[in-house]
Amino acid sequence: MIGNRKGYFFLVDAFIGSAIILVSLAIILGSNVKVTPLYNDYSASEEYASFIVNTQIEDLNNPYVNNLVSTGVITNTKNTIIDQVAQFYYNAYYICPAIGTCRTDNMTFATQMVRNITDPLFTEKYGFEYVIRDYKKNMNLSIYNRSLNTRGSANLVVVSKKITFLQINSTEMFGPEIVDIIVWV
Repeated sequence: MIGNRKGYFFLVDAFIGSAIILVSLAIILGSNVKVTPLYNDYSASEEYASFIVNTQIEDLNNPYVNNLVSTGVITNTKNTIIDQVAQFYYNAYYICPAIGTCRTDNMTFATQMVRNITDPLFTEKYGFEYVIRDYKKNMNLSIYNRSLNTRGSANLVVVSKKITFLQINSTEMFGPEIVDIIVWV
């Protein structure tokens, strides 16, 4: 009689364990929670960086950029987007005098160009910043910052670094400088 009771205890224990596992699986599989894959968040910064490095001004169909070309502000449509932003930066900090509208105008062109190209590409859940690191002047200048939420409270921050340089003339070159493309969620 005593040997048979031990079998009942293990049989009841197995049923309780099976019931816990089945209820847990039903809860987990029955929930409609979808987790956004982090791959999309990681790749957003790198894909945008590749886009601005490889896309020439002449290939864009952007009203703001088209206006800059038609008014003669952008003279070389073979420049890529990153080159043109660097050209505006170079004009503002190396060509223009320290005081005056020349610097302000060139920085406004750079900011508005990045804004007009970036905002349609990133949904509002992403924060975005475009920074040029100028080692000659020892400064980091944020060209455009769309901080819908602050970077400090973000769950994920991804930085893509690209190198830019400009051929000014046959003997002078600007750069190489690093451009940080920072995307956060």
